Amino acid sequence: MTGVQTCALPISLFTVSVSVHATLIDFTDQSWKDALDGNNLTSVTVDNVTLSSTGGYLTFNSGSSERAGCQAGQPDNELMCLGDGIGVGSSNPDEINQGGAQTITVSFNEAVDVSDILLLDLFSTEQTGERAIINGNQYFGDNLLAGGFYATGFTGQNIFSLVFSGNLDSFSDYALAGINISPVPLPGAAILFGSALLGFFGFKRRHTA
Repeated sequence: MTGVQTCALPISLFTVSVSVHATLIDFTDQSWKDALDGNNLTSVTVDNVTLSSTGGYLTFNSGSSERAGCQAGQPDNELMCLGDGIGVGSSNPDEINQGGAQTITVSFNEAVDVSDILLLDLFSTEQTGERAIINGNQYFGDNLLAGGFYATGFTGQNIFSLVFSGNLDSFSDYALAGINISPVPLPGAAILFGSALLGFFGFKRRHTA
């Protein structure tokens, strides 16, 4: 007597997606210092993340007076603080400057989900309050800490690039400090399809009695 027994897969696979964890891209750490500090580059890639600038070269801001603001904000900012964030070198060589002429574009080698963006040198006390422009939207707030540290709360899904620029005024400038990213979760439909293949090819067993 022969029979076929197939392992049943749980219905919950219809709705399950892969659990992922956020990773902080820390633009104040050693890898970005080595890539940028004093090199006067307008484009650089570190660990599948590419930075490119307009209006000047990319700066790391590692001078002791510069990184002091980042260090003053620890441990709230959770950054290495070997520098005070990345800016653009021009008339104001340490930050993304006002007026929108300077930009930094952050590009990822594949789509990611963004759960926060961290800035430095963004001060609410300067004139009417400095503003950062990220993908065309203004970011400013009252939860600023030492060194002008600001967790923007920016979120986005399936992001391939982010564009940072200065506000259209005469005083707003800031530095890019970090981005929290995670892989785009595998859709439930894709999991279901893969599970169905496993059920068809991997779990079918034939018994002979």
